[in-house]
Amino acid sequence: MRQLNFLLFFALCLALALFSIENTQPVAINIIPGIQAEAPLSIELLLAVGTGAILAWIFSLWDQLQRQIESWKAQRELKLQSQKIEELEKTLAELQAAPENEIESVSERVSEPIAEVRADVASSEEIDALAPGAESPSSPTLTNEPEKIAAEGLSS
Repeated sequence: MRQLNFLLFFALCLALALFSIENTQPVAINIIPGIQAEAPLSIELLLAVGTGAILAWIFSLWDQLQRQIESWKAQRELKLQSQKIEELEKTLAELQAAPENEIESVSERVSEPIAEVRADVASSEEIDALAPGAESPSSPTLTNEPEKIAAEGLSS
């Protein structure tokens, strides 16, 4: 791309030089009504091309500056996002580690009472098994309530 730009610039300069050599007669230019400048056509053409090149360069710099500012904003936002991600990853690691420690400590604290409850349940089941006529409060008994209600409904 740079070679193509160089070739275009070189061809433009060569054409301008050849045009300048052929057109040396003075020409009048009206800058503002009432103000007139007279110079050879080649000089006026060089000034016009030079002014256009300078304006194009200024606009190019302005465009590059805007892109650079956008790039800085994007980099700053990316940096803030990466910092936020790091903070969230640390928090996540802490939260993932915390339940494991809590589960271990809770299971240690609860394992003994659970064993006691299991022993109590086993002993109450043994007692219930020894006394078949006794109803235990923990085991519900089924009644024939729906059948009784249906029978009463049919008899009336």
